[in-house]
Amino acid sequence: MSTFSPRNRRLLSGVLSSERVSGAYAFYGVAGSQLQAAAAFFGMGILCEFLQDGEPCLTCHSCATIGSGQSIHYRMLSPEKWGIDQVRDIQELVQYGAVGDRMVVVISQADRFTTEAANAFLKTLEEPPFGVTFILLTYQVMSLLPTIKSRCQLLDFPVMPVSVPGQDNPELARYEAEFGQGLSIPYRPLAEVLGLSLDERMKYAQEIATSKPEVLVMLTAWLRDSLALDPVLGAQIWQKLIATVSDMKYNVNLRLHVEKLLICMS
Repeated sequence: MSTFSPRNRRLLSGVLSSERVSGAYAFYGVAGSQLQAAAAFFGMGILCEFLQDGEPCLTCHSCATIGSGQSIHYRMLSPEKWGIDQVRDIQELVQYGAVGDRMVVVISQADRFTTEAANAFLKTLEEPPFGVTFILLTYQVMSLLPTIKSRCQLLDFPVMPVSVPGQDNPELARYEAEFGQGLSIPYRPLAEVLGLSLDERMKYAQEIATSKPEVLVMLTAWLRDSLALDPVLGAQIWQKLIATVSDMKYNVNLRLHVEKLLICMS
């Protein structure tokens, strides 16, 4: 499954539940640690209209616009370089974009700040605009200026296990069991479902279309999984999942909705 550390997810959920969100965080790890998925989860939680037990609802307007890449309050910034001009753009963005609203600004490859840019950005971290939360992402935390690290809540993300065809992975099995625990329907992670043939998807739809509440639980897990996919594919699948959840509220033909979803996901 392609998502981020369950330990860190619980930690971030606890921060959201406590409503004690800091002004700046630095998420760091190595390739494969799913920093962007973690940032999206945390950003959704900060901005969610109906936060539930530290978990974003994934269906409100704020969550939906973040998932589709259309939110004006959640910004993922990843320029080719981090120079003084890019820092000025950030300062202008948060100065005018957060008036009266919360804003989450995710800074990808934060270790690529020039010294001049890092010093300029430090001033923003020292006096962040009200309602703004910065999330810095880096695979080289040692390259961040100590003064910037000192202004951030640091969170280390381990590499998550991946599925290798033909090989058993006990660690992955334990991790995926967190989502399927207690379900009577057979749970499969999103990445596995995307690899099924059409016939296999139809058979799987028949297996799981027996309990509407449990299907909704599974779709929620798939929504989170979609955050770690390729941005274009992830946004497409996110929209299809949201549409299915919405349609299920008004139509009792559960199997029809599940089959339609599994057919159109690609």
